[in-house]
Amino acid sequence: MGKIEVPSEIKRNLKTFNQIAHTLQSLFIVLASTAVISTLVVTTFTDNLEKKDIKTIAFVAALSSAFINAFNLNRKASDARNAWRHLHSAVMEYENSENFNIDKLLAAHKEAEKIMGNIMFVPPNRLDQ
Repeated sequence: MGKIEVPSEIKRNLKTFNQIAHTLQSLFIVLASTAVISTLVVTTFTDNLEKKDIKTIAFVAALSSAFINAFNLNRKASDARNAWRHLHSAVMEYENSENFNIDKLLAAHKEAEKIMGNIMFVPPNRLDQ
C-alpha cells in the first residue's frame, strides 16, 4: 500500500512559510540599510544639509530602527525560515523514507506552526517606569 499524498494544507503552509520568511528578511534588510545609510548621511553631511533635511533623514533613520525593534523583525524572519526548514525537511523525509509516516509529518507540521509563532509588538520602554 502506497503513502497518501502530502496534504494540501501542508503544501500551502510550506509555500506560505517560505514567502513570509523571504518577505520579512527582505524588509529587515531594507529597513536596516535605510537606518544605517540615513544615520551616516546625517552624521557625515551635517554641514552640507539644511536643518529641515537633517530632521527628515534623522526621522527616517529612527522610524526604520523603531520598526525593526518594535516588531523584532530579525527574530520573526528567523522563526519563519526555521519553520519552513523544519516542515520542508519533514516533507522530504515523508516523500523519500518508508519509515516516515503521515503521523510524523502531521506532528512536524504542528511543530512548524509553533516555531512560526505570532507577530509580537514590543513597545519601547517608557521613561517613567
